[in-house]
Amino acid sequence: MTDIEIIKNLQKKQEKKFLELMADFDEQALRNWIHELWLRHQYYKSGLKYDYTNICLSFLIEDDMARNIHLLEFKEFYNGMREAWRTAQGQKFVIPSYINDWFISTLAPDHCPPRKKYYRPHKGLFEHVICYCIYTASKYSPFEANREEKNAPNSICDFVAEEIGLDFNTVKRMWLHRDRDLFPRIKRAH
Repeated sequence: MTDIEIIKNLQKKQEKKFLELMADFDEQALRNWIHELWLRHQYYKSGLKYDYTNICLSFLIEDDMARNIHLLEFKEFYNGMREAWRTAQGQKFVIPSYINDWFISTLAPDHCPPRKKYYRPHKGLFEHVICYCIYTASKYSPFEANREEKNAPNSICDFVAEEIGLDFNTVKRMWLHRDRDLFPRIKRAH
């Protein structure tokens, strides 16, 4: 089996896991999931130079690297994942074996890191975690990402805003201006 086939299988397993978890979520279950996700994101390094490291660490924490493996062709994500791997090892996180294999391959003397730069407007880690939460919940749960009208039922943006203490419009704006490489248009999984 090739590396690409392995990663595609991992992506399918992850989709199945989320579908089984979220398909029957009610409002309270979704709120609990958002709260738990928010609590998991506390192991970050501070400082602007660690933004890509922290985003890669969030991929490891949420087991979402298979979906984003293509980003390792960019210098910033490549270096970020190497540092995130070290941080995850130090925090005793469970790291997928394909990431361990990738990291070991980067240590080879003949290995050449990518030179390609990531030219998308960079969003901070805070916005990244919010968008990850909205993207995942809207793809796998029966709730919509945001609401268009004031009187519409609560959306995931509403729940996230309540959980982290922001207003709905701020969260909605973050979602609408997300990095489309990391969080593409949502194709509902159910």
